[in-house]
Order: sequence, then C-alpha cells, then structure tokens
Amino acid sequence: MTLIYGPCEKIISYDKSDSLIIKYAKLIKHNAEELNSLIAELIEFRRLETGHKKVEIKSCPISELARNIAEPFSELTSNKLLDYRINIVDNIYWNSDSGCLNKIITNLISNAFKYASVKGKISVDVYVEDKKLYIVVANTGKGIKEDDLSKIFDRYTVLDNFEDQNKAHETSRNGLGLAICNNMVKLLEGEITVTSVLNDITTFTVILPELSIEQATEGDEFFGNASVTVIENVSRKMEETSSVPEIVIPEYDKNKQTIMIIDDDSAMLWFVTEIFIDKYNV
Repeated sequence: MTLIYGPCEKIISYDKSDSLIIKYAKLIKHNAEELNSLIAELIEFRRLETGHKKVEIKSCPISELARNIAEPFSELTSNKLLDYRINIVDNIYWNSDSGCLNKIITNLISNAFKYASVKGKISVDVYVEDKKLYIVVANTGKGIKEDDLSKIFDRYTVLDNFEDQNKAHETSRNGLGLAICNNMVKLLEGEITVTSVLNDITTFTVILPELSIEQATEGDEFFGNASVTVIENVSRKMEETSSVPEIVIPEYDKNKQTIMIIDDDSAMLWFVTEIFIDKYNV
C-alpha cells in the first residue's frame, strides 16, 4: 500500500509519459512474479508440513545436478566482487529425490549470495564421506548470533525475526526457504546444521544417507528451471539493495504544494515520487 498525504484533489490529473507507463508495467510484472513465487513457496511448505510431499528415490547424478545449479550463479559474482569457489567431486551418483536435492542446493546457494559481504567469499562443496553425501555451502558476511542458530530453521522464529528486522530497515536473512530446506532434508532422512562466526563466515552443512530405490519412474527430469528463477530473483534483490535511485530530489520550492509519500517498497516509493516530482515538493 502506498500512502500519499497532501493536496490530493489536485493530484488526480498528471501526465503519464510513455516512460512512466513502461516503468509501471515493469513494476506490475515484478510484483506479480514476486507474489507468484511466494505462493509457490507457501504451497510447497504446506505440502511438507502436512506430509503430502512424496519423494521418488532413484539414482541421481549428484555431481552433474549440483554443477548445473551452482555454475550459473557465477554470473552474480560481479555485483559484490565475490570470490566464488565450486568444489564438487566428479561422478557422484546417489539414491535420493532429485527434486528435493535441487531445492536444497538452490536455496542454500541463493541465501549465500544474498547475504555475502562485498568482496566476500562463497564456497560450495559436494563430496561423499563415510558413506554419507555432504553438501556444504559457506559465505562470509555479518553472520548469525549464537542464540539464533538453534532457531534458524523454525518458521515461526523466522517470521518474527523478519518483522523485527524490517522495523530496523534491515533485510531478513531468510524467509520460508530454510524451513523448507530443513523439512526436505528430514524427508530424505538426513540432517542439516549451521555454524556461524559473527562478521566472518556462516556454513550450512547437509548430510544425507543413501536411500533404497523404491520405484522407478519414466520421463522424469533431473534438472528444472527452479535454479534459473532463483538466480534471477537473487540478482534482482542484489541490484535493488546496491543501487542508488536515479531521481534527484530538487530543493524545496515555496511556490509548490507539498506531498508526503510513504511505502515499504523502495521501488514503488521511487516510482510514485517520479510521477509527482515535477509539480510538487515530495
């Protein structure tokens, strides 16, 4: 919701240039995609929570799957001048659910990119040790307080934390993503842990056992477009948080009326400001 306070009876009519209409259309598209993504995430979480998420265990080419997810993220390293290292052992095949693995790996890497410090480091390691599959994703950054580590996968704590950090004009470290990861790891009979040193490094470790193949399915695809969508979302978030608004607010003009615009979405705030900036003090 956008709140506009001022001489509203005179604000109703204004010139809609082609550029503004294009920006408005892009903003609508952006918000629609964001809403669709959130709905899909909520549906996925609800399936996991109610036990309606079914796994299909089969032999998965883990090395190939992990690389197909991890390597495209290299395109985002220039935004923060990141040192991104991928260490995936070749020719790993593992009996597990490829869809769950895709979401787990994608979620952990996207989180690392969102919260890595400028000129920081991100690493992705995939290997087998003691007959267990290890997926380890680490990033440098602000880190997580020790008191919060035990609550990091709790959806209620996450939502409370999100509200608290929003009030402080900070970005929440995670939404439902980590709660979904946690539930999917449990569904695969594994465990996920997190360690963090404040203002240094945070490491998420997933350890999965090899499961028995219960049934073979035909026509299944190991790799979907999930990681591509996430990369686009992460890229957009990184650009939003690092970009400086192009609008230059002019000095106060006593001959103009004044309006105040309030919104919790910076993109919408600057868009509405641009509409009125020529005729009003904003």
